[in-house]
Amino acid sequence: MRALRGLPVVLALVIVLTGCVSTASLESEESPRPAPTRVVDGEADASSCTRGGDAALPVEESIDGMPGVERGPEYTAGVALFERGDGACAPAGTEAVNALCAPQVARDGVSAYLAPTDHMFAAGAASQIQASVSGRSTKGDQFVYRMSAWRFDSSAAAQKAPLIDAVAACDGVVSTPSDEGQRLELRDGDEPYLRLDVEGDRIFAFQSLRLSDAPGLRTTSSGLLPAIAVDHIEQWWRLHGTDVEPTEP
Repeated sequence: MRALRGLPVVLALVIVLTGCVSTASLESEESPRPAPTRVVDGEADASSCTRGGDAALPVEESIDGMPGVERGPEYTAGVALFERGDGACAPAGTEAVNALCAPQVARDGVSAYLAPTDHMFAAGAASQIQASVSGRSTKGDQFVYRMSAWRFDSSAAAQKAPLIDAVAACDGVVSTPSDEGQRLELRDGDEPYLRLDVEGDRIFAFQSLRLSDAPGLRTTSSGLLPAIAVDHIEQWWRLHGTDVEPTEP
């Protein structure tokens, strides 16, 4: 794993948004070579809503041993850490918060969207981990997922996050209360393409992404990851992705 050190945050974000995750390792069957996890690094402008930080989080491990998919050795992974800056953040209503109601598409076989969600920071989020992971089954079928994990200053603040109401307003959403908070889920058949979990002062948003250039997994009717694989990924994030701190430069 190798951090991108010494870059201004604007430049770092351009790198992440335009080519954070390479598919080169997925295109070669003869010599699979996992791409390294990428991070955002740099100093933020004082007027920025968020600042990017260096963090060590091996998100590719989240697909190790997951049930329901005979996973091959090839994968790509990207991760970015954002923290609240000193500047003003765009509130809900200025961003397309309901865009998550429909299944999202991973362009060119990967998800390059690794950026902070300003309206969540405007609502009190203290930090956000944004990650994208892509892999293949042993039969060559590709899958992609994206995860965002936010930490708020309190459980009460997390419960009022605008993303909760936005997802709850989607057609066909399944809401399940839990001891820690609640779960909202949108499905294609039996497979969840969006799962939003509110647990205390944390919010986890999992997305299983469609592919613009491939049919996805042939083992599920939707081509998306099966629910048991999503459960596995989510458990990994609960154990490893909830208290990530920025590392010292």
